[in-house]
Amino acid sequence: MLEAAHIQAVLVVYQQKAVDSSSWKSLRATAAGREMHWLVVDNSPIAGGSPAAEVRYEHHPTNPGVSAAYCRGAELAQQDGCTWLLLLDQDSAFPADWFEQYTKALQKFPNATLLVPAVPAGRKWMSPAKYRWHRGWLNTPMKEGAFALEQNAPINAGMLIRRDAYLEAGGHEPTVQLDFSDFAFLHKFQKRNPTAVLANFKLTHSLSGIEKAQFKQRVQRFGYYCRDAAAFARTGGPRGWLWFWAAWRALVLSARYRRLQFFRVFWREFPTP
Repeated sequence: MLEAAHIQAVLVVYQQKAVDSSSWKSLRATAAGREMHWLVVDNSPIAGGSPAAEVRYEHHPTNPGVSAAYCRGAELAQQDGCTWLLLLDQDSAFPADWFEQYTKALQKFPNATLLVPAVPAGRKWMSPAKYRWHRGWLNTPMKEGAFALEQNAPINAGMLIRRDAYLEAGGHEPTVQLDFSDFAFLHKFQKRNPTAVLANFKLTHSLSGIEKAQFKQRVQRFGYYCRDAAAFARTGGPRGWLWFWAAWRALVLSARYRRLQFFRVFWREFPTP
């Protein structure tokens, strides 16, 4: 049986106070959200402060990324005897019945090691994404229940993972700091746990890669994308495909902005396939 007191929630924030984040506000509005163990990892240059006195709060101004934060949460979960990890970011809003739906899903699939919500993007879903050619694509809505991780890949936000399964798989890759962090984790996780369970609720979520950005911001963001693609390749990811998708993105962005700086970033961060 799922108990809120056995969940270690890991909330990662950047340039936003945890208390103002959608994940914090939506989860703490529920009884289960107030009963969970909480770790807030603040990767902002300037500390935003803990959202509550009883919450563990860590400030990392060097911004080591979300993967390191989730690994840290797993350490604390093991230390405190928590059975589950709930992965969070600042941009996700949970419905009021999230805990009840996860509980129902576990009743149907008691041996599940990974449970996830649906994340809509208009009429399609961004999560679980259709996983083809080693990248995620917008998916058609899926039925709740078990699904193969080889074919459908969920994003980090909202993942509920058994702590032991997480640690046995090796957790997230700390060097894959942001982009591909979920793919790099699932790449290892599915070798031991080939299926996940889709619970019957939807998460409202936004992705910075989809939002409009100025040229300088886009170049910087693309640099992070290439950095993490190369890191994933070095830790066992599909190097040829990762190189191809980074090159393709450089081409698309160069055409959109009519600038070649994206290719210079690409060759610097990920020079060979």
